[in-house]
Amino acid sequence: MNLAPCGHWGNTPPCAEALIQAGVARVVIAMADPNPLAESGLAQLHEAGIAVTLGVCEPAARILNQGFVSRFTRRRPWVRAKIAGSLDGRTALSNGQSKWITGPEAREFGHYLRARSGAILTGINTILMDDPALSARVDKKVHDPMKVVLDTHGRLPKVAQIFQSPGRVCVATCSDSDFDPNNALVWRVSANAAGRVDLTAVLALLADHGVNELLVEAGPTLLGQFIAEDLVDELWYFMAPICLGEQARPLMHLPELRTLSNAKRYAAPRYTILGEDLCLVFERKECLQES
Repeated sequence: MNLAPCGHWGNTPPCAEALIQAGVARVVIAMADPNPLAESGLAQLHEAGIAVTLGVCEPAARILNQGFVSRFTRRRPWVRAKIAGSLDGRTALSNGQSKWITGPEAREFGHYLRARSGAILTGINTILMDDPALSARVDKKVHDPMKVVLDTHGRLPKVAQIFQSPGRVCVATCSDSDFDPNNALVWRVSANAAGRVDLTAVLALLADHGVNELLVEAGPTLLGQFIAEDLVDELWYFMAPICLGEQARPLMHLPELRTLSNAKRYAAPRYTILGEDLCLVFERKECLQES
């Protein structure tokens, strides 16, 4: 088992009880369950006289369960940010045109990233400018991820495409006005010092709603906010062999630095080739140390 069997009722009956009733003699477990409610499971196995071996292949299990572990130990999902950009670090022309910078293989892989996520998050400016559906269009049936829009002033239009595709829509806003677009789940959260939706509060709410893995697909301002606040665990950069020029839109907006020692640094990337594009995956060094 990659996680210790639980001893409580949740969405399913207690796993420990099922093992005891099955009459197994020994249970081999990779890692303990970080959910405090699950702690009684191991005790139940011991009381039933079942031999327990804990810690087999634990590092691999922590990677497999990184979203679940993050939700219980940090009260936030494991956060991936996805960007499609050019060799010169641009995401769209100055007029907003971006279809398509990357090729079909990279775009298809992006949909699999959506499909593996519990939620997809974007900002209201992306909705107003690009009107994405944020759907996971893959060739097999998947659980449709929640779609989360950060909308500080409550501007989400009821005709937005996200309401036309499967998956619940959630809107995080600082607005006190009457705001109920198409029966979306509305979270009223505090504003940060810049007057925008507080990201830490939103991530905590997502964890409380059972989201283990979050995919951020946002414009340069919101992505820069996530990066600046050290809230991105993995940065997936789909880089196309194209140059768009200095007038094109940048990957992200970050605060000015006075010294390189304050720069955000990531571990050496993993990479793969997708058609003509290069996919680079950068992980925070802190995440590697935590795992």
